[in-house]
Formats: sequence, C-alpha cells, structure tokens
Amino acid sequence: MAPGRRFDDDGFLMSAPLRPTAAGAPAGVPTGYRVRTWARGGVTRVLVLTEDGAFAARGQIAVPSPGHTAVIDQVETSPAHCRRGLGSLVMRAFENAAVATGSSTGAPAATTGGQALYEALGRRTHGPLTSLVRDVSPQTWGA
Repeated sequence: MAPGRRFDDDGFLMSAPLRPTAAGAPAGVPTGYRVRTWARGGVTRVLVLTEDGAFAARGQIAVPSPGHTAVIDQVETSPAHCRRGLGSLVMRAFENAAVATGSSTGAPAATTGGQALYEALGRRTHGPLTSLVRDVSPQTWGA
C-alpha cells in the first residue's frame, strides 16, 4: 500500500439507474451555499461551500468511458451542514454529469451509514466493498 493511504471502513457496492435533473437550478442550491464543479481525466468533482468558503459537502464521480457505468465515490457532508439537502445536490450534479457522457447506471460506494440512505433513494445493494483511501483534508480537496 502506498504511503498516505489506509483501508477505509467496510462499505457496499450499489447501483441505480441515472436520470438527468435540475441540479444547477437556482432553487436547487440552498440559500447560503455555492457549488463548484469541475472535471479532469474522466472524474467530475463537486464541492459545496458556504458563502464564506467553509466546507459543506463534496463527492466525485468517474465515468471510465462514454456509455459505461459511472462510479460514485467520497460523497460527504460536514456534520454541521447535514439535513439541508446538500448530499442530494451533489448526487443530482453527478447524475447530470454521467448522463451527459451516455451513462445510464451509477454505482455508488456506500458506507454502512450511507447504505440505508441510498436504498431509500432507490439504489440496490450488490455486495460488500473494501476500499483504500488517501488521507486528504476536505479544505484542500479542491486544490
């Protein structure tokens, strides 16, 4: 294992059909937040910040090639900003990015806590997932 990496908590591989939504509509971004989205090398990242620049939520989605299953990873909402629709905002932005490349299926990697939420949103669990993560501060994630 490379330096700076560690095994993540147990997780689950899930899937769901993707549908485009109004992620960027003004009504879609809660008051007091701003969204930054960028893509590089087949990976689209979404970062939600407060108006003063504090971390609120994030995530990334990779589409290996047009038309293939999109892999959703590292969706996280700061505890201080939970229950405000930010995770859903991130997921809508992902779905739009993946559908734009021709993907019709998304495969989120879910934590034990996230599995119930994803299932409530229509995702299906396929099995356990073991992951390696690189320790990076959310404040420097978008750098």
